[in-house]
Amino acid sequence: MHINKLVVFFVSIFLSIDALAAEFEYKGEKIRSSISSNTVQCDGYEIKIEVEKFPFEYESYVPNIFKISGFYGSNAIVSRKAYLVKNKITLISEANKLDGIKDFLVENRTYLPLKAMCKGNDFVILYWSGGNCKSCEVFVEFSVDRSGFGNPKLISKEMVRDKYD
Repeated sequence: MHINKLVVFFVSIFLSIDALAAEFEYKGEKIRSSISSNTVQCDGYEIKIEVEKFPFEYESYVPNIFKISGFYGSNAIVSRKAYLVKNKITLISEANKLDGIKDFLVENRTYLPLKAMCKGNDFVILYWSGGNCKSCEVFVEFSVDRSGFGNPKLISKEMVRDKYD
């Protein structure tokens, strides 16, 4: 009996996920965000990057409530999140919220996860704050352990090429 209730519960959640989409009205039409993800398969774990965005043709009309403060990329992006998937799902913070990293980043910029690469127990996330400048992107490396991931550290683009390519 409990299994049937559990199945109904998860089906209800799955069907209601669409109701969580961001939405605004433009010229009488409801514009809804969509969520997509990209998963990188690693040795015994995965890194998932999920993006919620409005259709890009409406980015000039997105209300301020959905805009990401300090992000200079497309206004169509509602959120970008990275997750470590190993025994459990762990949210990996934006770069400007990571202890030991945030002090080295440009103040008042929001760095969102863009891409992930892995090798063995290490993975790196390319964070991007929009724009095309030296301080617009940062590479943060993590090591996976039994409890999740250890302390993040900044690494250079050259180190990423040497280790992860």
